[in-house]
Amino acid sequence: MKKQFFFIYILTSFFALPSVAQIKKGAIFLGGDIGGSTQKSTYSNSPNTDKQSSFYIAPVFGKAIKENLVFGVNASVRVFNSKTTGTANENKQHSYGASIFLRKYKQIGKSGFSLFAQGNLGYFYNSSKLNSLTPNYNNDKRNTISINVAPGISYTLTRKLQLEAGLANLLSLNYTTEKSELGGIVPAFSKTNGFNISSSIDGSSSVYIGFRVLLN
Repeated sequence: MKKQFFFIYILTSFFALPSVAQIKKGAIFLGGDIGGSTQKSTYSNSPNTDKQSSFYIAPVFGKAIKENLVFGVNASVRVFNSKTTGTANENKQHSYGASIFLRKYKQIGKSGFSLFAQGNLGYFYNSSKLNSLTPNYNNDKRNTISINVAPGISYTLTRKLQLEAGLANLLSLNYTTEKSELGGIVPAFSKTNGFNISSSIDGSSSVYIGFRVLLN
């Protein structure tokens, strides 16, 4: 509940704050996230072993087109694999996407803290394939066009480095198309498409923490 009130405060007070230039026009805005994991599970009552691996990278590039106003692009790639040895069970997922964004900063006095609001327009593709005993399998492909608003707060550690925290989707509007194929003795196919709107005020979205580098 505290998280929701915190970001509602950011949104409602954003334009009421005095404007103090922190990011100068022409500054280069860099950042991103990278991560990965591996996991292996063994069981006392089975000779089989579960193995999982994942990888994630999301670079960000932008440029200040005005003081405290940054326009940029970001991209993301995710890969996930899971397999049980001694069986046909295997799950492969990968997704990638790109978006453009516009971010506006408002500095909080001379404290080093700034509030920001960011609007994003992006496209994302996700593919998931689950294999089990032959000929059973499940293959899903999803395309999504998304518009969302993401508020947050940043702290200037140095003239070139900022630490930030934000809410990924305060408000999100998505259009999704999906094709599913279910294999078996009698294969089945389905197609779905539709719009959905969601808000993280209900607690469905988590807070992220990251960093941004400013050059020039």
